[in-house]
Amino acid sequence: MRRLAPFALLLLCAGLSSAQMYRFSVNPAESGIDGAIEIALNLPGTLIGNYDAASNPTGTRTKPGILGTFGSTENVAVPVTVSGKVGGRTAGSLRTATSGTFVLDFDPAGLKVHALALELDLLNGQALEIPATLSLTESGFRTRNPTFTYLAGTLPIPIGTVVLSAFTARMGTPSQAGTMVHVSGNQYTYSIVVPVQIEATARIMGNEVQLPAQPFDMVLAGVVVLDGANASLSSQNTFTLEETRHPNTPVPPMAVDLPTFGDPAHVVMSLTIETQTTYFSGTATVQATGVRETTALVSAAVSFGDLGAGASTPGPVVFEVRQAGSLTVLYRRSVQLGVGGTGAFSLPLGAYDIALKHSHWLRRTLPIALGAAGANLAFPIVNGDVNGDNSVNIADYLILRAAFGSSSGAANWVLDADLDHSGSVGTNDFLILRRNFGRSGDR
Repeated sequence: MRRLAPFALLLLCAGLSSAQMYRFSVNPAESGIDGAIEIALNLPGTLIGNYDAASNPTGTRTKPGILGTFGSTENVAVPVTVSGKVGGRTAGSLRTATSGTFVLDFDPAGLKVHALALELDLLNGQALEIPATLSLTESGFRTRNPTFTYLAGTLPIPIGTVVLSAFTARMGTPSQAGTMVHVSGNQYTYSIVVPVQIEATARIMGNEVQLPAQPFDMVLAGVVVLDGANASLSSQNTFTLEETRHPNTPVPPMAVDLPTFGDPAHVVMSLTIETQTTYFSGTATVQATGVRETTALVSAAVSFGDLGAGASTPGPVVFEVRQAGSLTVLYRRSVQLGVGGTGAFSLPLGAYDIALKHSHWLRRTLPIALGAAGANLAFPIVNGDVNGDNSVNIADYLILRAAFGSSSGAANWVLDADLDHSGSVGTNDFLILRRNFGRSGDR
């Protein structure tokens, strides 16, 4: 493996020598959310009776329309739209305890802080019952077993409450550097924005429904005390999220009993979450204690294949730190590379796979056993992946051909088709793609 020049490595080490990485555990007795959550859903789809000629011959059968024949074995899907609202916007209607872990990398000398590997259970392993309403809109249909006619309109579905069985925040993309201010001794105030994915699983009428993940910028800000091997941290921040998304996510089929004048009609609904509006507001409190990680420096030299002479080093780049031998991502480290494509970052000691996929270069993944002495890695990465799918193939050629002869500002300009970073798409870019055609990156 290629080693960094001693002078460059000395500069990198000097810039990182004051970093102190702590793994924090959240105290659920003193941490949680006091606020409100409301999730409004629009779910088009179909319902159909639970009839099956072999396994359930006496089950409910359905057919669209209120007039006409209804055969003795007919069971036809009925178009419907379900709209629903879970929770509400009343302040204080949501109170939870929070548990979990996260890693903060402090640089007291540079007064910067980075977040890594945040995973929070916003319910602390508990389930939460939330009031909910659902209504079904249909254009008229009939059932048999029991015999009933549903006129066109909106029908309430009595579900009572929805059980929020999982509610988590997990770090997604790397965080930008946060700030620190020295107060006195080993005490600092700090503030950092952590990009997370909010994920929730709801149990509706006995059916588990995974709601689409919601991106959210979580703020950690307060006071931290760095006391050698240990640290203590507090954070309290108000927040508001209100966003409408169109995930078009199918929901697993749900068995539902529809009201009649007597026995209910047993149907199965197959729906898609077409629209999801999430409102999440309140105050988040975090009290956590940390233990200092034993870390070492990973020095990386990235060789951007076929980068044109005189072109500036691309960056920043994101190193994906995975559990050894798997695709499970433990950390993501964003690094601004220096002269010659060199950069460095610290990690806890251990075995990892380090992956780098940048722009139109193929992914390179290298194993590493990080000990106290640190490690040096060389990342030669192959050019030509215009569309970013980690392969150089006909799709990349077609994009480059369409952009051929263009430069920035032209209608057919494609930034990632400028493989040599010359400022235009020309013959040399075509030759780079042809030379690497058929190659794929590591996993």
